Amino acid sequence: MATESQPDDISMPDTDTPTARLNAAFETYLNDVKDADNAGTAMKLCLDAAEDFAELEVEASDDNTGSIHAMAKAYLNQLSDSKNGVARKNVRKHWLDKIDELEKKQKLADGEDVWFSQIISNHLVAVTKKVNTDRSSTEETEYVLEFDAGPNLTVTQSVLFDRRKLWKAYTSSREGEYPDRRDDDDDDRDAWDNLMGSIIEQIGEDVEREHGPRTAALQSLEDYVSNTTAYGNRQDTVENGGVYVDTEPPGHDEVVVPREAIASITNTHEITDRALQSEIAARGLSGPSTAGKTVSQSTTVHGNWQTFWYLDGDHFDEVGDYKEEADDPIDRMPDAPGDDDNDDDSAGDANASGGNDDDDSSDGGSVADTTTSNTGDTDGGSEVVNDTTSQSNTGSDGGSDDDGDSEPGKIGSYGPDTGGDA
Repeated sequence: MATESQPDDISMPDTDTPTARLNAAFETYLNDVKDADNAGTAMKLCLDAAEDFAELEVEASDDNTGSIHAMAKAYLNQLSDSKNGVARKNVRKHWLDKIDELEKKQKLADGEDVWFSQIISNHLVAVTKKVNTDRSSTEETEYVLEFDAGPNLTVTQSVLFDRRKLWKAYTSSREGEYPDRRDDDDDDRDAWDNLMGSIIEQIGEDVEREHGPRTAALQSLEDYVSNTTAYGNRQDTVENGGVYVDTEPPGHDEVVVPREAIASITNTHEITDRALQSEIAARGLSGPSTAGKTVSQSTTVHGNWQTFWYLDGDHFDEVGDYKEEADDPIDRMPDAPGDDDNDDDSAGDANASGGNDDDDSSDGGSVADTTTSNTGDTDGGSEVVNDTTSQSNTGSDGGSDDDGDSEPGKIGSYGPDTGGDA
């Protein structure tokens, strides 16, 4: 008996396509899961199905991956729901983990970089190190990492040399990229440090120096010292603005700056006194009177409490015009008994009359302070400057509180003409 042949225009379905194979696998697993004796057996069958579905997806061409992934997810949900006690979430996680494992194996077989250390070694092409010029800054150095593909990555030094932290920063900057970390990398921090050091050494790093606010404030202080009047008398410095030097420049060992001038500078650069003190100390620029341990001390000048900053004369070697004393020293003297406001040059003046036993004709003043502790700074003549070292400021200009920076002092206490401004 003859058999009827198939028409030429009707083709048999291809049972070897990824879609057909996935459909067939699903039908088989669905019957097995429904016939399972208990939830444990059903769960094992679902996990086996997840692995098989993952293999089919990874083997599929890129054109089919999207549709296969969606079908596999739907089929796994149906398998999980067909038996009580099977959790969808656990089945899907096992499926995704298996896909990730198989994809990495395939990439390794194709010679692609999979491990995080490989990506850093083979795809990091440039490193820029950003250096803050502030010597006392507590901010970490930053590095800009440039890869041959993907966005640049900016990290601190502590992140760069910590593999786990760098991996987190790298994956956060990219979408869907989670390279594997070798387990042994976590156990050997020195190995990662050495790897990063060798990579940067091989690539070479560019260095960008960023002008820090403390450096800028120090430069403003240098400009102030070099452009303001230097007096040989501390009281003239307080009353007229400027700086005090222990001897006529350029032979001076120290430059002494009233705090009001410092406050003007720190306010301008929006930093605290403590920050500028730290920068001066870090550079070794404090004066010999503070022995390099502190920058400022508080003393009394003719009964008034004053704070001065002591700076190294070798570094601050350029000062403005030098004056041994102010142009009109008599103007800063207190009125003698009996003087009135309109009789500045009368014979009743203490010096003109010659009746003042305290006058030694050296500095024109009739007031002498009792010295509590002399640091070696003298103002010329018989004027004595009190330096109460037991109350000297060792941390900041306003007190000894170590937990916070002092508030800037009042600007303009020198008078309307100078104002203490830099």
